[in-house]
Amino acid sequence: MQILISFFSFHTSDDIQVKEDVLGFVDVTGQTTGEDIASNIVTYLRDVGLDLNLLRGQCYDGAGTIIMEFMIIISILVFHQF
Repeated sequence: MQILISFFSFHTSDDIQVKEDVLGFVDVTGQTTGEDIASNIVTYLRDVGLDLNLLRGQCYDGAGTIIMEFMIIISILVFHQF
């Protein structure tokens, strides 16, 4: 699974850019349930040193048939923020 991050780059107060970079790829271990996918995402983000308390949003590109799994992932990620 590919992990992308979007962020603001401030060079000066007049030079603010929105950027998006590939952070990396995550091997999904376990099953493809929302809980397992969220666990893999949380572990990866912590391993690369990102503070989950600074996470402001998530976006998922996937099939509508697995929307419930995305809802589970979102709720787990939000739980880890607090």
